[in-house]
Amino acid sequence: MHTCIEPAAAAVTTAYVRARRTWASAWVLAVAACVGASLAPRDVSAQGLPSQTWPAGTQLSMWNHGGRITTFHRGYLYLGGTEGQGTWTYSIANPQSPQLVRTFATGVNGHAWAKVGDVWWRQYWIPEVGDSTPRPFQNLSNMLAPTQQAANVGSFPSGNPPLGWPGNWIDTYPYHFGDNIVDARVGWWPHVSNVSVRQVANMTTGPNQWRLGNLLFLTPSDSQDGVAVFDIANPAAPVLLDRLTGNYRQYTNAWQVWRHYLLLMFGDNTNGPQGNANTLVIDFSDPSDLRLVFTIPYDDLPGRYVHFQDQYAFAGRFGRGTKYNLETRQVAQVFTPSPCCAGDFQWIPLGHLLLASSSETDGSRSYLFSHQAGLDTTRPTVGYHLPRPNALQQSRHTVIGLVINETLDSPTVNSQTIQLRPVGGAPVPTTVIHTSYNVVNIVPDTLLEPNTTYEVRLLQDGVRDVAGNGVAESSFLFSTGATLAAPAAVFANGFEP
Repeated sequence: MHTCIEPAAAAVTTAYVRARRTWASAWVLAVAACVGASLAPRDVSAQGLPSQTWPAGTQLSMWNHGGRITTFHRGYLYLGGTEGQGTWTYSIANPQSPQLVRTFATGVNGHAWAKVGDVWWRQYWIPEVGDSTPRPFQNLSNMLAPTQQAANVGSFPSGNPPLGWPGNWIDTYPYHFGDNIVDARVGWWPHVSNVSVRQVANMTTGPNQWRLGNLLFLTPSDSQDGVAVFDIANPAAPVLLDRLTGNYRQYTNAWQVWRHYLLLMFGDNTNGPQGNANTLVIDFSDPSDLRLVFTIPYDDLPGRYVHFQDQYAFAGRFGRGTKYNLETRQVAQVFTPSPCCAGDFQWIPLGHLLLASSSETDGSRSYLFSHQAGLDTTRPTVGYHLPRPNALQQSRHTVIGLVINETLDSPTVNSQTIQLRPVGGAPVPTTVIHTSYNVVNIVPDTLLEPNTTYEVRLLQDGVRDVAGNGVAESSFLFSTGATLAAPAAVFANGFEP
């Protein structure tokens, strides 16, 4: 049963009646969920972000709906509340008066998401879909009427995945690294191998697992300290590259990547080997030598979750949020939510706006701020990628990993805008997975050819951020053999050094 809930900032409150897991007449009208409410026509086209600007630091609105898992998709803000609350969709075209356009009266805990275009995995499960179905994916192509994904996307098994739940196998796709290693495209049996990476790393109590290209990371959670990284170029025989033990902590099942750095946050100044910091910044550019390069105190970067835009990190908790310049290691802006407080969750940049949103067991709340005086006109850039430029002897199982520290327009992140092809040949089919932790993995649908040079190419203005800025055309080469078949690519435009 759906309910009507009216936040203070919303001038229009509309919910929808769910029938047989479809949304009737979603493109024509919104059916009010409260008894006695009238039918109201609604323009379902996305309004996106505003073109109006405000001084940096200005609070624009506050309302009493918030998200644990939050995404901005096809011009709408999707707030996934925790258990006992709801899931809400907003238009923030007027950020001073956000408009509620859809309510689903169930929420679920979780901290991360992944997408293949419009197909979305929400951790731990999706309320609209439920947690007993073997199809754990949702299609967000119509944000006013999301549907359960019923068909595969190319070779990506989203229609009826062999592994079903839990959907977190998408974080390490195409393989799932549990007590055994299995191929998510095949099923739980036969095993690819009987290796347990958790046992190898001596992290058996529940580390987070995720991949960047051919690297598999095991990072802290509530019950596990430390960091481990594996080379999974041969997925059947992972190789432990390095392991940090001791007081390296991240609160719950979240992980954050900025360029070639891992950021871990605990929520107070007890983190790190010295027990005197909140945020730990770990360099993994040489994954065989993980290095803690600097720490950030709580006041400079408060909270337990961080999001990025270009060189900036955004985080907050309760009565304080900050925009922190990771290059200069200085606080660039402070935000003071009013009325207090913002809760303990995500601060997410959306172009020139900043969303602070939280969903707790005792309630939820969201705020919108302006974090810069002008519009966001900066192109997204690839801050790090694997394989490295001109890398040789790469595995035929290679997955390409990109770090793009922006809130991206997910439908533009696809195999047409990011192409993999043998030099001089046609693009090969791939599955492109876009994640909430700023990593994009490009998974070839079949094994790469031996002794072949491949080009990874980002098309001009193909991948875009939510403000509409497109990447500059860029490319790099790698080879599955001992030589490159073409001159080394020149790195420029969208790639950071």
